[in-house]
Amino acid sequence: MKNDPKKKSGTILGSVVGDFLKLNVPLRPPRVSRVRRTSLPNSARMIPYIKPPVVLRAADDILKVWQANPDFRLKDLTLAQLEQEERRLAEVLRKVEEHELSLVALFNERADLALKLHKDLIRVRSGIRGYFGENSSEYEQAGGTRTVERKRSGPKIKKPTAPA
Repeated sequence: MKNDPKKKSGTILGSVVGDFLKLNVPLRPPRVSRVRRTSLPNSARMIPYIKPPVVLRAADDILKVWQANPDFRLKDLTLAQLEQEERRLAEVLRKVEEHELSLVALFNERADLALKLHKDLIRVRSGIRGYFGENSSEYEQAGGTRTVERKRSGPKIKKPTAPA
């Protein structure tokens, strides 16, 4: 048997990777983009956050290889199970994208309202400053800094230069 995968590379997995490279499909492992803390107790340890679209592309690449080599087997995972998981992830990603698109209008409205409220707060604080005075406790309660609490800058003292 000239094309026996075990003789060519020693393992079936080596054969799969070799065939994978012959297909000129880039071998991409899932990229770990950032690390986030878990919300579980004892969250001192960090877990990696893997981007789902990257995982989906990697699954597509692996499925191409597995479909081209039906002899490849794993103990607890079949090709059909992997295909089903890939379809489920693709469906969930599609739903997430739909919801993100529907939320764009709400995000824009939130930003507009926050900007308007921010401008109004500045205007009200300025009115309180004018009505109660810039050194009043009401102005401080409204978020302003009283004049007596401001850091004052004094004249800069020149250092004498030593004659050379």
